Amino acid sequence: MAPKKPTRKSLVGLESSEGSAEQTEAERLSFLNTPRPFKNPRYTRPQSKKLRSTKQILAAERERERLKREAGHFSKEVPTYIAIEAPPSLLPQKRYCDITGLEAPYTDPQSKLRYHNKAVYDLIKTIPPSTTHEYLAIRGQHSVIR
Repeated sequence: MAPKKPTRKSLVGLESSEGSAEQTEAERLSFLNTPRPFKNPRYTRPQSKKLRSTKQILAAERERERLKREAGHFSKEVPTYIAIEAPPSLLPQKRYCDITGLEAPYTDPQSKLRYHNKAVYDLIKTIPPSTTHEYLAIRGQHSVIR
C-alpha cells in the first residue's frame, strides 16, 4: 500500500511545529527577499549637480538680465524664467462648455451654446432664452435680437 500524500493542513501543522526549519508558504511566495534587477546597488547620487530653490533661480535670472542691460545687448529672443515670450499658437483655440466648463466638441444650432455631452444638451433645451443670452454675454458673444 502506497503512503498517503500529506495534505496542506498537515504540512502547515508540521511547519509550525518544526519552527524555522522550513519556510512557510507565505514566506516562500514572498517577493521581499528576491533580487530586484531594476535597482543598481552601486548607484550613488551625483554630487556635481547642486539643487537650487526657486528664489535662487529667479535671483540668478534677474542678475543675468541686469548684466545684459549694462552690457547693452539685451535680447528679447532669449527666454527667461521671469518673462517668456512665445509666438502665437498654430493649434485651433479650444472651446469649452458654457454650462460645465469642460471641453465642448458640440454647439447647439438654435441657442449657439456650447455643450460637452448629451446630458448637458438636454439641460440646454430646458433653459429659457433669457438665460441663454446671459450665458452668451458671459462668453462675450452677444446675440442680436430682431
